Amino acid sequence: MTSSDTCDTSRSLSFQVALNYLAQKGIPPMKRNSAGDVEIGDVVFRKFAHNAGGYQLKPDHARGYQILLNYRAKNPKQVNLQDLLKGKLDSQLPDLVKNKIVLIGVGKDLKDVHRTPYTKGPWSDKIPGVMVHAQMSSQIISAVLDKRPLLWWLPPWGEVLWIASWSVVGGLLVWRLHSPSYLGIAVFVGISLLSGVCYGLLLQGGWIPFIPSALALVATSGAIVVSSMFKSNVNRHDSFLYYQKSLDT
Repeated sequence: MTSSDTCDTSRSLSFQVALNYLAQKGIPPMKRNSAGDVEIGDVVFRKFAHNAGGYQLKPDHARGYQILLNYRAKNPKQVNLQDLLKGKLDSQLPDLVKNKIVLIGVGKDLKDVHRTPYTKGPWSDKIPGVMVHAQMSSQIISAVLDKRPLLWWLPPWGEVLWIASWSVVGGLLVWRLHSPSYLGIAVFVGISLLSGVCYGLLLQGGWIPFIPSALALVATSGAIVVSSMFKSNVNRHDSFLYYQKSLDT
């Protein structure tokens, strides 16, 4: 197959491997629900949208049926094929392959390595394509059998409402707290609370806007404070002019 050839399969390797494994566990075949989403067992795999979460992609970048991948911090165990063929792993084989999925691929091909959320540098910690397939198969299987949370996100109107609500919080803080020091502490506590909520939701698979919400909170409270200071200065200036005019008369 050349680089210009296309693959006409309707299912990815990782998806088909996961379906075969789940079938052996007695899980009913994949089906589509009334909304067109894929269901396996009682788990719905929501289709990725081009503007899902922090993504702002062109619609044609979300073709086919894609889902967000919740990477595991630890990759599956890898073994060298030559060591296996030479019998160096014979004593470990029962633990390595029993009741497990085995994928064979190239581990050091620089043309097929990928960055993940755990990649620390531009050239380090990249994983081979076969490992990405392993991660994807693992996610599907764990979601169905172990109820591991899948990544989900708010619709556009939900994100707008979420960000706007934190903007309102910033306004309420200014309205209730007139001391700059108290206001600064309250804003810090508000951002800490927002961070905790977003992190807690992320542990449950929720990808909720944090940075835009924090900016909305700070910007709203800051804008109201600046506006109040400006109006106060204008009023003092007007009062001074009135007082000066009274003296002149």
